[in-house]
Amino acid sequence: MAEIITGAAGSLVAYSLNGQVDAVRGWVGKIFKAGSKEEQSLSLRSVESDAIALSRGQANEADVKARWAILLASHVAEHPEALQVINDLASRSSESGAMVIGVQRNEGSGIFIGRDMSGNIGEFDRK
Repeated sequence: MAEIITGAAGSLVAYSLNGQVDAVRGWVGKIFKAGSKEEQSLSLRSVESDAIALSRGQANEADVKARWAILLASHVAEHPEALQVINDLASRSSESGAMVIGVQRNEGSGIFIGRDMSGNIGEFDRK
C-alpha cells in the first residue's frame, strides 16, 4: 500500500509541475470525497498552494510529494474505499495525453517551444 500511496503522491506532483492543476483538483476531489467538508476544502487549498509554490520554485518537489503521501495515507486509514481511486492515480502518468490549456507570452527573437519566455534567448545557430 505504501508504494501505491507514494506513486499517487508522485503523480499529483508531476501533474502540478506539468501545469495540469485542474487534473490534480479532480483527483483530489475524488480521493477526499468521503472526508468531511473541512478535509475536502483543506485538500483543495493544498493543491492550489502547492501548485503555486512549485511553479515559483518556493517548494521542493520531494517535500511536496512526501507531504501528499502522508495526507493520502492518513486519509486511507480512515476511508479505505479511497484506496481504489489512489491506485488508479498511481497507475497513471501525467503524460496521459491530457490537453493543457494555458497562456504563453513570447518576447524577443528565437525559437519558442512551450512555457513563458521573455528577453533575448539568443540566435539560432544553423550549422
